[in-house]
Amino acid sequence: MADPFRSSTKRIAPLPDGFLATFTEASVFRSTGLAYSSPIVIRFKVADDQIVSLFEYYDPIAVLRALGELT
Repeated sequence: MADPFRSSTKRIAPLPDGFLATFTEASVFRSTGLAYSSPIVIRFKVADDQIVSLFEYYDPIAVLRALGELT
């Protein structure tokens, strides 16, 4: 679907019950040849030294544009 995603870690911040990772992800969708780039935020919750939940936030509009769904 897309060329290998490239990402760059910007920041990993500790939180009282886990941590927050923020980075930028970029790729090119093969079906359209259009580039995709989006900031990504992942919120990890940890309990008993294990990840118990993960929430990922990204820009869905950037994905739709790269898929040719939006102009």
